[in-house]
Amino acid sequence: MVEARILPHFDFRRTTQIAMGANWRHATPEQQLTREFRALLVRTYSGALASYRDQTIEVRPLRMRPGDTEVTVRSLGRQAGAEPVPIEYDMERAANDWKVYDVRISGISLVANYRTSFGEEVIQVLAAKNRSAIKVSTRT
Repeated sequence: MVEARILPHFDFRRTTQIAMGANWRHATPEQQLTREFRALLVRTYSGALASYRDQTIEVRPLRMRPGDTEVTVRSLGRQAGAEPVPIEYDMERAANDWKVYDVRISGISLVANYRTSFGEEVIQVLAAKNRSAIKVSTRT
């Protein structure tokens, strides 16, 4: 269900770019991890969706001006006996469609949650590659 109904509406390249922060510019395409981050998000969303039962999503009115290329869609997850949960989707116009690049649940950004760990991991990978490149160049 996630693969068919949710993933086509996501811009995983932009999501990964934001999660990696400044390290994105210094990483090779292999290090940019877009495919791996996509798989991680699939597992995250699949697990989250599997736990929801008897919940409704109320989409709030969209505030948008003509010509906007980025918007935030606000909604509330409602379940009997529980406080409503705010869910926000940051979206960007991509060609003739809109793509989600971040989701915030109760104000917590999915992308920001991964940014710190991705940044540290990418720095370690880049440092290791640089060290091995230096070793190779000093041998020749």
